[in-house]
Amino acid sequence: MKTKNPSPPTIVVRRPHTAALVLVFAKTVYDGLDKNKATFPTPNPPLAQFSADIAGLDAAELATHTRAKGTVEARDAKLVVVL
Repeated sequence: MKTKNPSPPTIVVRRPHTAALVLVFAKTVYDGLDKNKATFPTPNPPLAQFSADIAGLDAAELATHTRAKGTVEARDAKLVVVL
């Protein structure tokens, strides 16, 4: 009788619904990757790029609170990059 190799576990993460919650989630993921560099030696994108993308989204999210024209579209573009 042949034994089957078990399939690897499947991880399902539901995406947060707001940009502010995506920021919290992204920062948590970054911290986890940064603290476990031995487990994740070459993440894609690199941690420096991911950190810069998170910072850009953070700044764009803050800019939306001014209600200036075009800030929501700029924030949404940065949100796509982080996701």
